[in-house]
Formats: sequence, structure tokens, C-alpha cells
Amino acid sequence: MVHVDLGWVVETAEVIAGIESVVEIYSCAGNVDLIAIIRVPSVDQIEEIVANGIARLPGVSRTITYLVYKCHLRTDISAGFSLGIAADT
Repeated sequence: MVHVDLGWVVETAEVIAGIESVVEIYSCAGNVDLIAIIRVPSVDQIEEIVANGIARLPGVSRTITYLVYKCHLRTDISAGFSLGIAADT
């Protein structure tokens, strides 16, 4: 979870999306601005990605990291994050 300074959400999300281990990133409403899903083979890599990477990006004011140790249900949740608004073509 990433807290971002006012005006930095889009730029920060784009930079985080370019990080190799980031597999999903969501803009959110509520008490956090971005949620980044990171998949790494070793817990040791989290420090490098979060503490030495994401947390040091311009505009990032705070990060909160949660470790998932077990998945109880795997589904495609991306549809649940859509507001149903079609992009202009």
C-alpha cells in the first residue's frame, strides 16, 4: 500500500508499474492511494523493491507492506476494480 502526495498518484503509479516484480497496481479511494501487488521468489527481495525502491520515489509519503502466506481463493478480481466506464476510442 502506497500513500502518495497530492498530485503524484498517476506519475507514481506509472513508475511502480514499470518495476519488474510488480504484477498489479490499483488506484483506490479510502485511506491509501495505491495498492501494488508484488510477486517475488524470496522475501529477501521485498526490502530492495519496497524500502529501497518504491518508498524512495518522488511523491511517496509512506508505504505499508503486508505478506501473504496463503491464498484461499484465486479468481480474476480485475473486473471488481472496474467502474464500467469505457475508455475513449
